[in-house]
Amino acid sequence: LVVSDTTFTAHFSAATQAITQSSIQTISIYPNPSHGDVTVTVGQPSTVSVIDMTGRTVIPPTPITSSFILPRSSLSSGAYFLRATSDSGTSVRKFLIK
Repeated sequence: LVVSDTTFTAHFSAATQAITQSSIQTISIYPNPSHGDVTVTVGQPSTVSVIDMTGRTVIPPTPITSSFILPRSSLSSGAYFLRATSDSGTSVRKFLIK
């Protein structure tokens, strides 16, 4: 089954039984929305990247251990997705830059 809209495409497999809380890590993005720099914290070492609403990667995959700051100067106003991948899986969070 493939579900599509203008912002993303999700692929689901019939073999997927359930998503457990242990497979999704904790991500904090603040302030959200932001007029300045954005602080990102992750619950475990991860590789993070930032994707704009067109699907373009604007900040390439970067390894972090606990937190980092996204400088406002590297992002235009708009909506973005932060993707964090670790040993326990991948989590995606939306955030806004004003």
